[in-house]
Amino acid sequence: MKSRILNLAEQQSKEVRREVNRLVALARDGAPAKTKLIWEVYAGAGRITECAQQAGARVESFGLLGGWDFSKASHRRALVQKAAQDEPDEIFMSPRCTLWSPMQNINIKDEQSAQLLQSVSLTMTLT
Repeated sequence: MKSRILNLAEQQSKEVRREVNRLVALARDGAPAKTKLIWEVYAGAGRITECAQQAGARVESFGLLGGWDFSKASHRRALVQKAAQDEPDEIFMSPRCTLWSPMQNINIKDEQSAQLLQSVSLTMTLT
């Protein structure tokens, strides 16, 4: 009985020593690096995805090829909900160059076209 108790105590001592060594190594070396989660939104075959994967990141692409159609309000809302749930480290977005693009500034010829552009942009954002 005594030898069984001693064996159990020795086994527990080894487990405690291993855990202490693990904690000391963790304090010395730092926590293991977390794999980054990167999203590429409006992506086809995105270069960002390829480079990030080569660097060891976990990448998710969101675009028409993956069934995401951001002209639909339901898809935009779903993406926002998914972002809140998954909390990606980085989100790269490259939407088509349309009404809300800074390039549209060259199409503004007068106050009326500026207001139209702003109202369409706001409508797209809210839906």
